[in-house]
Amino acid sequence: MMKFGVLGLSCVFLVSGCAFPTHVQRFGVEYNEALASMANEQTMLNILRASKGMPTHFTSVSRFTGTLSMKATGSMNGQLRGSGLTQSETGGNSLSTATTAGTSLAPAGLTTNNSVVTTPASTSSIVSGIAEGVDVYTPQIGGELNSGTAFDVQVFDQQKFYQGILSAVPFSTVEMLINQGFEADLIANLLIARIDLYREDPTVKDKKIGDAIASIRNDASDRARFQAIIDCNALDVADMRGSATKIAPISRLDLSTAAGKDRITLEQLALFDGEKFGLSDPEGISADGKTDATVYVVKPGAKSRMPKLVLRSCDGVPQPASALAVPSEYQAEAQYLGDNYALVGTVVNGVAERQRAKVVVELVFRSPEAVLRAVGEMVRHQGLLATPTLAVCADGTTNCAGEQKERVALFQVEKKRDRSALLAVRFMDHDYSIPESGFRSMQIVTIIQQLINLQKESSERALSIPVRAVP
Repeated sequence: MMKFGVLGLSCVFLVSGCAFPTHVQRFGVEYNEALASMANEQTMLNILRASKGMPTHFTSVSRFTGTLSMKATGSMNGQLRGSGLTQSETGGNSLSTATTAGTSLAPAGLTTNNSVVTTPASTSSIVSGIAEGVDVYTPQIGGELNSGTAFDVQVFDQQKFYQGILSAVPFSTVEMLINQGFEADLIANLLIARIDLYREDPTVKDKKIGDAIASIRNDASDRARFQAIIDCNALDVADMRGSATKIAPISRLDLSTAAGKDRITLEQLALFDGEKFGLSDPEGISADGKTDATVYVVKPGAKSRMPKLVLRSCDGVPQPASALAVPSEYQAEAQYLGDNYALVGTVVNGVAERQRAKVVVELVFRSPEAVLRAVGEMVRHQGLLATPTLAVCADGTTNCAGEQKERVALFQVEKKRDRSALLAVRFMDHDYSIPESGFRSMQIVTIIQQLINLQKESSERALSIPVRAVP
């Protein structure tokens, strides 16, 4: 019986030890879900604030710690008895007293006699019995689980924070979002603030001259022109190299190991790999060295990643409803055709006409704050012609060249709370939610969170720098 008691206590401690990791895992997952919900709801609240023209506010949990302690106690009380013959003996002494009285006549008169007799007595008894021994065990088991949470909430209202979220998103971030798998059309409609067109210098490739001949804005006032460009041109990424730089003529090469004041050794030239350095030899390198003075060690320009608008078919793409209300002042501006060509207004023999001309395209990207406010405008104009839309295929994707497409709103919310909603908040005594079918709307919430986190701080003042799109 004792063995079973010890085994029971051992199981108690073993089970309590195994349960501890389970509690830690559960608490860790719950904290993760709480932080994710907080970030999602904060982003949604700021979108709704922007839709009302209100200022946005940002907070973050900078430190989140949890404590968890588990204590298990166990004890066993036992009363152990043996089996066999048991005896008990009792004994004692007692005294008995007797008193006698009498009266007699004596010569002197009447006489009374009393006598007391004391008799000692002794008694003893022996009780024998057979008792069956019974072991009594009393186990006691106890447990205690204590948990605690400590966190710090940081309010982002410093100058460096606003300088960061008010600065234009760099193209490296745009490329990163495209590489994550977000649709290029979604990124273009969300992040491009303006497309500027410039005349190209006929003598120098990709060099702009003069002022912009057209500025196509991604807002309600110019929705039709911007939408037409994005529908027929896909945002892509291209490699770009700057102009090469001549380092030194080959005539300065020396076979010696030590270079002179105006000589370059072969050991030094060995450091010039094909990616960073090359040779220019328009006339070739002759064996007698006559052309060494015309052959140079050349350093190619730095390679960079640049945006590119790739012309694609517009077949099957329905015209946006906002195209019916194009402002007349925009009709005189250049019309982009694709591949860095545009119909540009010019005067020929005194007659104003449009001609196909080469142009330089520059893209101006929004800041994270501007992206958030643009989505707020989508909520405010939801259901109106000015709402930005995306041309999608029947299967919901954007890649179906030549097939019939339909236009869907870029961002949508419902003014109700649904248990199946992807995200729901309460704002100004009203419930708002992103429905279960709002996949792209939830993607936009994700993109905004990434942009805010990437540009939380900047030591420089907010800037919007145009980025040239390569042909």
